Amino acid sequence: VGIDYYDGSDFQSNGSDTKAWGIAVVQKVEPINTDVYLKYRNHDFDDGTSFDNNEAWVLGARWKF
Repeated sequence: VGIDYYDGSDFQSNGSDTKAWGIAVVQKVEPINTDVYLKYRNHDFDDGTSFDNNEAWVLGARWKF
């Protein structure tokens, strides 16, 4: 399990506020020598204008041969 968080200000312009956080999990599947992973990220940016929050999901696998 991995968790991350970011909190910044004045990134794009003076007075702007940026926040991002995410969580990820990995599961080993030993019989087929594969790692399966799932990650979620949430991004929030505010500079006084109208921005929607951004969410991203990633699902994947790594097969080692």
